[in-house]
Amino acid sequence: MGSVSFLKPARISITRVVFLLSLVGTGLAFGVVLLISNQVREKSVHDLARDEAHQTSTLIFETLYSAMRKGWSKDEISEVITRLQNTLPDLTVRVVRGPVVSAQFGEMGDDNAIIAADPVLQRAFASGEEILVPGQTGIRYLYPVKARDECLACHTGAKQGDINGVIDIIYPIHALKVSLDYVLNTVLAYFFGILALLSVALYWKLKMFVARPITKMVALMQEIILHTDLSRRVECNGIIAEVADLSEYFNKLLHTVEDY
Repeated sequence: MGSVSFLKPARISITRVVFLLSLVGTGLAFGVVLLISNQVREKSVHDLARDEAHQTSTLIFETLYSAMRKGWSKDEISEVITRLQNTLPDLTVRVVRGPVVSAQFGEMGDDNAIIAADPVLQRAFASGEEILVPGQTGIRYLYPVKARDECLACHTGAKQGDINGVIDIIYPIHALKVSLDYVLNTVLAYFFGILALLSVALYWKLKMFVARPITKMVALMQEIILHTDLSRRVECNGIIAEVADLSEYFNKLLHTVEDY
């Protein structure tokens, strides 16, 4: 009869297991923090851009309101808008008159056609609520201008609360992203540096207090089997309770076997 051979299963050393656990833990922490930082970055950019656009819209409205109170003509108001656009070259500023104002004072450009072709503008006129539309390179912010009591003296066709127009701003977010990226990347660099040090420290501790005592025990077992020397003992000076107990019980087993 032929001899039967048994294949030994693939095994991995405890030192390598500890190393792999440290590596996997570091990788998972890196991925989670990176995912969270991307979400924080996007939210922060949108919030900052919205606040900046809101302030700019309020400034433009107050400027136009001041001009209208002085009785400026449509051409003069258009000139003010052009000047504002030149003063803020990074922004795209557009003021669209509502149907009531256009009917009384005339359109500024093709206001009615622009509204008819833009669902977002239509929603701003219909709801009277500010609208923020995130984009890849900029954020579009629509600021509806509601008729006040003092507006009704000139805008006789409107009533209080009507939307007389919408200030439509496209705010670039490149500068905000650069600033936030610098801050977040600096914080992440420090965090990952500390995480790497902690992982190295964890690996070293596990290797010293878990892997090394077990490795010594295995080496001693091999020597006992090789030399049949039952007088040898394992040192029980580890700080890990389970490892110390394992060493103590192994020594007791050797003592018992030696007695018999």
